[in-house]
Amino acid sequence: MNSAGRQGGVIVLNLLLDYGAELSNSIALHRAAESTHEGRIPVMEHLIRLGMDINGWDDKMGQWSIGTPIVYAVKGGVVDNIQFLLENGADPLLKNRTGDVGRTVMELIEEVGSAETVELVKQSCAKQG
Repeated sequence: MNSAGRQGGVIVLNLLLDYGAELSNSIALHRAAESTHEGRIPVMEHLIRLGMDINGWDDKMGQWSIGTPIVYAVKGGVVDNIQFLLENGADPLLKNRTGDVGRTVMELIEEVGSAETVELVKQSCAKQG
């Protein structure tokens, strides 16, 4: 499921689900969010419709956990994915409980993001705040 989120499509995800794969055992939304492959937004839309939490943690990663889908998108640097997640309810002010513990996406993006992504997240924070 994780690889399908990262580089597959909706058809591949559905096929895996039809053959018994479980979303609850994956971080497919996180992988789609960080991916630079074309067509991730329809995949993210589909995963959210199927019940994946847009602010869900990647607890299944254990010690390699880094956070929520928006954290993956920021670290991947994919502006369209960041914008999609923010427009659909990703919380940039949520404090990370894994990886960069205690830091918000806003704090993280100021460190690793481009000027465009920093502005995008600032605008989203202003709308929330």
